[in-house]
Amino acid sequence: MLSRPAWPGIAAAVVILIAGCKRTEEAPVPSPPSDAAIPRVVVLQFPPVAASPPDLAPQAKPTPDSVCPADMAPIPGGGCIDRHEASPGKGALGAASGKGTTVVALAVAGKRPFTAVSVFQAERACKNAKKRLCTEHEWRAACHGVATWPRSEEAYSYGPKYEERRCNDWHASNQGASGVVPTGSFSRCVTPRGVFDLSNNVAEIVSTPHTGDYYSAFGGSYMNVVLDSNCDEDEYVVRRDGSARDVGFRCCSDGQLAQQIKKPGS
Repeated sequence: MLSRPAWPGIAAAVVILIAGCKRTEEAPVPSPPSDAAIPRVVVLQFPPVAASPPDLAPQAKPTPDSVCPADMAPIPGGGCIDRHEASPGKGALGAASGKGTTVVALAVAGKRPFTAVSVFQAERACKNAKKRLCTEHEWRAACHGVATWPRSEEAYSYGPKYEERRCNDWHASNQGASGVVPTGSFSRCVTPRGVFDLSNNVAEIVSTPHTGDYYSAFGGSYMNVVLDSNCDEDEYVVRRDGSARDVGFRCCSDGQLAQQIKKPGS
């Protein structure tokens, strides 16, 4: 039996293939992008930075430590504060009004501090030592160890928590019976900057008025425990011409901080 020739099918396939090739050749060829359309990368080159030799390195500015006398410590933010509570040197205490007060306030270890003094007498005694009574903010900055702080009843001159007997408090003084002790007697009752007895022993008058003729005495005394011994409690007050047996003071010297923290009307 004779088969039919396959030529017609082969011919049709060839025609389709040719037609397809022709359509491909006729498709438009995209033109290359112009120079303006090509993003350009700019490489910046900098000369290497050489390390400063040791002898040309910038020098640190003097710190407050370098400008305070030996018996004083720097206050954070500026100024100096006595390392010890004020004790009487040569001279007379004079009247509560400050008249006849010629005594010089000392800042030394091992001496019984002033007690039962008025604000007038404390101011004169510091002035006689070529210093002045500390402002409230100066005293609190020295106690906290920083120039600014959030108000907290859990801040003491030696750390964030109250420690019985670390300073001459109610417990260490046999419930107040033994009274005031010489300055620096409690070696651990000290700030990181070397200021002793800011907590307890004697409460310390500051020059910033509390209300009217009343002035705050900070830090608590041998009669106090937790609350009045901290850096912020300001409800222990004395009249300007009054006194108390457990109240003394310490002196400061001028600094930037003194001009910034006066209360309105003071």
